[in-house]
Amino acid sequence: MITITFTASIVKKAKGCFVAHAEEFPLTAEPASTQRGAIKKLKIVVLGRLRQAAERGAVTSFLDDAGYVAELIGLDNKITLQANIHDSATVSVPLGIKLLTLDRANWHH
Repeated sequence: MITITFTASIVKKAKGCFVAHAEEFPLTAEPASTQRGAIKKLKIVVLGRLRQAAERGAVTSFLDDAGYVAELIGLDNKITLQANIHDSATVSVPLGIKLLTLDRANWHH
């Protein structure tokens, strides 16, 4: 069996509303009422995307794009795939007053 390990970031949107995002993949799950539920929904989303990639014959490239060592796919041994993440950082971007003003000007009620 091959197991894929990925990083889930969980954001609390409101009281009783959690959203999970897979750091290695461009995937976000639907909101859930608990952190555990958000992770469960994220696992379903990741497996669904892997299934879609398999239907197109693109699992290897999907995993390769996410930083996994995809050459290991196809081996019959028990394998855990982890993304080869070189580094991670918390990044800040200043929004500026012009951006916020533009947003308010174009916001539709």
